[in-house]
Formats: sequence, structure tokens, C-alpha cells
Amino acid sequence: MIETYVRYWLEQDAGYDWRRHLTIENFPQAFEASYRKFQATASTDSTDLSAVRRNNGKILCYLGVNDPLIVPFGSYNYQQRLFDRYGVEGTRSFVRTF
Repeated sequence: MIETYVRYWLEQDAGYDWRRHLTIENFPQAFEASYRKFQATASTDSTDLSAVRRNNGKILCYLGVNDPLIVPFGSYNYQQRLFDRYGVEGTRSFVRTF
């Protein structure tokens, strides 16, 4: 999992030798770098889904626990934040998670 994440997501280089460059000590910095690198395009930090609701849109979310690029607890955290914002029933009116 870490190999896929670092090579293809963070470094975007299939030949990247993560064993040579990545350590326990520098992993937090690498993780933070990936967050900053993709924040504008791959971020799900915003729970403002008002436009989706206003246009009667629906969102289907699939949470796989074996996806090397998606951390399951991050998805659970995001869903909880949706519940906090729209309420459980309000969220379920336009978001389904599988």
C-alpha cells in the first residue's frame, strides 16, 4: 500500500525508489507534502455541498478498505462532518455511502 501511494500518488513516478528515500522519520513530511500538492484538486475537506443539494443532485460514495490511495478513516471522518453539517437525515437525503 505505501509503495503504491508514494510512487503513483505522491511522487508520480513508477520508478521511484521509496525504500531508499522514505523513512519513518520523514514520512509525516511526505504525507503533508501530498496533502498540499493535491489539496486544490483532490481535496474533500469542504463539506459545503449546497450546490449539489440545491440542484437535487445525488452523491454515491464507495468506501473500500483495501484501496491503497484512500485512507478509510478519512472517509468516515468526512461523512461524520457531513452529518454534523446537514444532520444524519439531511445528509442521507442526497448522499449514500456503500
